[in-house]
This record gives sequence, C-alpha cells and structure tokens, in this order.
Amino acid sequence: MGNKDQCIFFDLDGTLTSVNRRYAKVLEDVATTLGFKEKINYSQYYKFQRRGLSGVEILTKILGNKELAQASDKMRIERLVEPCMRQLDTLLPRVKESLDKLGRQYEIIVITVDKLLPHIIQEQLESLSVAHKVDRIYSAYDYRRSGLKPESIKAKIITQHIQLARSDLQRSFVVGDAETDVRAAKICKLISVAVLTGIRGKRFLEHEKADIIVKDVSKIPDALDSIKRLKFKEMNRTLA
Repeated sequence: MGNKDQCIFFDLDGTLTSVNRRYAKVLEDVATTLGFKEKINYSQYYKFQRRGLSGVEILTKILGNKELAQASDKMRIERLVEPCMRQLDTLLPRVKESLDKLGRQYEIIVITVDKLLPHIIQEQLESLSVAHKVDRIYSAYDYRRSGLKPESIKAKIITQHIQLARSDLQRSFVVGDAETDVRAAKICKLISVAVLTGIRGKRFLEHEKADIIVKDVSKIPDALDSIKRLKFKEMNRTLA
C-alpha cells in the first residue's frame, strides 16, 4: 500500500467490529454449561461494562456470588477467543469507507491483545472483506506466557513496529474502545483516539484521559486536523 511513515494502530474488537453477538452468545453458553436457572442478561452486563467494571465485578453483581462469578468469568474469557465465536462478529458501519480514506495517508495496523495466532485474525478480516485494507496484523500470541498487562503488550507491539518500520512517532496514533488502548498510547507517547462503539462508555474514557473521543471510526477522517495538532498529549479534547 505504498511507503508511509505514519501509522494508525487500530484495536479490532469494538473498534472495527461489533462484538455484541459474540458476548451475548458466550454469556448464554456459560449459563447453560454451569447449569444456571436463568440466562445472564447481556444488556445488564453491557451497562456495567460501559462503566468500566471488570468481568468478575459485573458477574458478582449479577450472580450475587463472587466465587461463582470468578468461575463464570474464567469460562467466559476462554470462550470469547475461540475462532468459532469470532465468526459472530460483524463489521461496524462505515468501517470500509473510513479505512479507504485513512489508508491513503496512513499505514493501517490492526492489533488485538487476544492471544491468538495472527492468521486467525487475518481470516476473520478476510471474511469481513477488509483484510486488503490493512497493512499489518499483530496479536498477543507471542506474549501468551509473559504475564504482562494487555496495555503493556500492546505498547510493546506498537514500539516494535515503529522501530522496524521507522514510522514517524509524532504523526502516528492509536484508536480503540477501551482503557487498554488509551494506556498503551500513553506508554508509547502517542495520541489516543477513543471510539464509543465498544465496551467502554464516554465518561469512563474521559476518566482515562483519552486525547480525543469520537462516536466511531467514521469520524476520524474529519478529526485528522485536530489529531495532527496534538503533540504528545498537550491537550485533552472530546469531539463526540
């Protein structure tokens, strides 16, 4: 896609793809497997998730039992990353058009902190007809036994890519829907752009001090001037 010295590091889940069907199905399977009398209400789970609560914290509130919540969350995390479950994900609106516009100026990099082989993500993007719009895909597979926090893993991947590609640090930025993305950007001293299409809500992302918050990735091309003016987090601004 040409030689570009500036990158956009996109998160996948909740940023480019909708994970609602996958999350709901996983919670349904967990309830069935553990023999719950009632399904775990995904709408209720999602509301807590938008506020920044962890899976265990949410399930403790819903189930009223921390030990059961821990067992449920462990199963939930394992099921979420199964390739068959990822097939339930759909492309968010206007993602293709946005990647087309942004790909003219930027190298498009997709990073997931799921500990999957990169070819699984490649196949998912191919099934969604956007793989050809992405320059490089990274996953956390090589860090599966590292014990590092997700934001540290993402930061290491970003740093490695910038060094190898000799990308312009000041003109590159990170896009994602959660604290992992914002924190990784801070570690790398990159601009963070948060979207509201994923697991976290606007108030939580403001608390995390995302540099810019937009409704979805389709708003990023219009926000490029604002993004370019930001230098190593000299301001905190919300466009949503």
